[in-house]
Amino acid sequence: QDYGQHTRATRREALQGGRKPLVERIIDRMRSLGRYGATRWELHVLLEDVPYQSICRPCLDLVNDHTLTHTGERRKTPTGTYAAVMVHSDFAGSEVTS
Repeated sequence: QDYGQHTRATRREALQGGRKPLVERIIDRMRSLGRYGATRWELHVLLEDVPYQSICRPCLDLVNDHTLTHTGERRKTPTGTYAAVMVHSDFAGSEVTS
């Protein structure tokens, strides 16, 4: 059995390859989206190589430490449900103009 060997190897390769850690990538992408923000699903699609399940926990942590903020807006997902929209805290309280 693997016992996490693959995960550790993948993380090591990512760090050696110069790729930013996931939390930094999420913060950078959310900043670039400005007041429009994104749902967790939209963020997963934008980051391309990150599974949806890997997005959820870091986003929750970033909301809890006030780096990201829920706007109160909800957007429809591909499954037909509605998901909360988050923005980087730099843009919290501003209205979307698009």
